[in-house]
Amino acid sequence: MPIVTFIPERYKQGFENITNLKPKEFTALKEGLSLMALVSNKDTLAAKLSDSKNLEYNVLSKIFDSVGSLIGVAEDDDKTNEIIEDLAEIAIDEKLIKPTDGNRFRERLFF
Repeated sequence: MPIVTFIPERYKQGFENITNLKPKEFTALKEGLSLMALVSNKDTLAAKLSDSKNLEYNVLSKIFDSVGSLIGVAEDDDKTNEIIEDLAEIAIDEKLIKPTDGNRFRERLFF
């Protein structure tokens, strides 16, 4: 039985955005996150990364909302793989991502 059975409407765009980032943009996001000092909230994080890495604030904000929604569900490391697999299947079924983008989606969520 899947752990995640649907993606709430408010998180769909963020999961789609993380898959649609160009490789250079995703690399910039990873670098920015690894170098960023602690901030008080995800909106501040999105704003700082947007400014420093020339990424769109709205795209980052939606990604952080979507990925952040998994924190409560993914507290058990043993379930992380299953959660990401569930999300990939749902995203493909709901046509948020193309079936050919499934692996990229999974890799980016694992980051």
